[in-house]
Amino acid sequence: LCNYFNEIFFIGKYFHLFLLLCFLFAATGFNEVLTFLIASFHIAVPGVLMMNKKKIRFEWWVAFAISLTGTGMMIFSPGNSVRSAYFSDHHDLIRSVFYTALQMARFIFDWISNLPFIFSTLLLMVVSILYKEKFISFRKFNFLKPVWFAVILLWILFVCIFPAYWETNILGQQRTVNTACFFFTMAWFLGVVIHAPVLAEKINLTSGINRNLLYTALLLIFFSIAATKNGYDVFLDLFYGKAKGYDHQMNERYSILMNSKDQNKT
Repeated sequence: LCNYFNEIFFIGKYFHLFLLLCFLFAATGFNEVLTFLIASFHIAVPGVLMMNKKKIRFEWWVAFAISLTGTGMMIFSPGNSVRSAYFSDHHDLIRSVFYTALQMARFIFDWISNLPFIFSTLLLMVVSILYKEKFISFRKFNFLKPVWFAVILLWILFVCIFPAYWETNILGQQRTVNTACFFFTMAWFLGVVIHAPVLAEKINLTSGINRNLLYTALLLIFFSIAATKNGYDVFLDLFYGKAKGYDHQMNERYSILMNSKDQNKT
């Protein structure tokens, strides 16, 4: 998509566009939250362009129509009513919004207070200030002020959490939050790349930034990953040989299954 609008085409312009639209239509059916995020994106882009009095290219309107068509097909699919029958106390708007808000606060705090995340933000700030000429292609997004990035981050979480409460009255598996985390991280770091150089110039910070900060941030990221959450557990498993033992058990299990005399038995 980025290449297309930067006129870097795969084989040819119209073939590239055809592939884009095919992938867009297919992607709307993979899961609910991804579909809603894609639809939100294709609704937001024309809206933002109109607010900033920028021209909307015809390709956007085609993508917009395909995105909403695919979303509509998923929403009105007959399988939804079958699944909804398993959750009799669903579609409680007040409860769904309340618990969505609680989960949003919980996960935002969990992510932005995470040490590797903090140090990675610091690293990207330093990189984007020192090498701002390499990020010049992101300048076109300068009209997205910090407040808009805050709205985007909150919307990503809302779209990924609210449907689960609305349809089932529980969050259930956190696979939808995994999707939110992926896009939340991308949006957060995009905001850092765009606004860190501008902020540094405003508070006269540019002269104090040097390349030693890069290595400091990298070291902090490494040690923070090694000392927190899953990173700590991984290092312990490697050190005490638990990972090797697990590998041995899994290979043994696979061998037993493959060598079973009766392959039809569960």
